[in-house]
Amino acid sequence: MGCRFPGPAVNPAAYWSMLREGGNAVREVPASRWNPDAYYSPDPDAPGKAVSRWGAFLGAVEWFDAELFGIPPRQAVHMDPFRICDGDHPHVVSLADVLQV
Repeated sequence: MGCRFPGPAVNPAAYWSMLREGGNAVREVPASRWNPDAYYSPDPDAPGKAVSRWGAFLGAVEWFDAELFGIPPRQAVHMDPFRICDGDHPHVVSLADVLQV
């Protein structure tokens, strides 16, 4: 089973250590994800805008092996990395599915 963690953690032990030491994985939106200037507004009522430039992001989502999960390349390039990682695709199994929680 594989696991993905936000921030610098690369395995469960590193993630637990980061949390135990009071660290967090929150950082500014990476330029590789989207342009925060295009979507940020301090006005929470601004339509189509985000009220924060920060989040906890998984690294290297572009390394997702779509072929392994039977996802056609044309579909894979348009998939949201969050949806790939959270198991929204029927071929991706989440930890909750495994544990049946």
